[in-house]
Amino acid sequence: MLQAYVDESVSINPAIYVLAGLIAPAENWTRFSADWADILSMKPRIGRFKMSEAMNCVGEFASWSQDRRDERILLLQNVISDHVEAGVVAAVMVDDFSRIIKGSQLPQQFHSPYYFLLYQMILKLADGQDALELKGPVNFIFDDQMMEKKKVRRDWARYRSLLQGRQKPIGNMPVFENEERVLPLQAADMMAWIIRAHAEDQFQGKERRPILAGKKSRLNIPVITSIWQARELENLLREMLIAAGIIRGSVKLTLS
Repeated sequence: MLQAYVDESVSINPAIYVLAGLIAPAENWTRFSADWADILSMKPRIGRFKMSEAMNCVGEFASWSQDRRDERILLLQNVISDHVEAGVVAAVMVDDFSRIIKGSQLPQQFHSPYYFLLYQMILKLADGQDALELKGPVNFIFDDQMMEKKKVRRDWARYRSLLQGRQKPIGNMPVFENEERVLPLQAADMMAWIIRAHAEDQFQGKERRPILAGKKSRLNIPVITSIWQARELENLLREMLIAAGIIRGSVKLTLS
């Protein structure tokens, strides 16, 4: 059984919302957790890895030098690359989403950026599984602190129904776990933070900055991406309204 560990990352200025998941068979995650714990236990020991704390040298990283912090992050990235088979990410500029999607004639659930991104993530993963040789259904494990936990549980049957035509069933009702105990969620936190930082540059038309100055990332996994800016949102809205018969037009609906 494949398992996807998913976390979110949010920025304020500019307002960007990101979901990021890391996917591997269950047996890979067992080995991953042992290796991740070994890196956390190196001196100085880390009780729990949080990317925002690491990058701002606060919390458990308050007394660390930048070089020491970077070295630890790179070691953790090695663990991800050793055991994770793929990533799947979705990101949206919140202001664009609010202007174009919220208040539109789409069903109410699509007015939530969280629902929208999870919907896109699931579709993208289903469409990309064969190319990445990810066989079988995927069980999702989310961070217990995610903002929309109740909505995800409520709408999971709807998410599953989306994939009936694609013959790529997702797994059972998702599980919500504490990232302090479930170490793969700490890796998903790192991935979500990195994708959000890159999305900030992309959405503002800037050249992508390295996450660790002067150091090359050691993340080496294929990543399925779904990045939503104003033009993509406008096109999707039009396609969905045509498909629903709300406006006239001829278009092939693509939701990913």
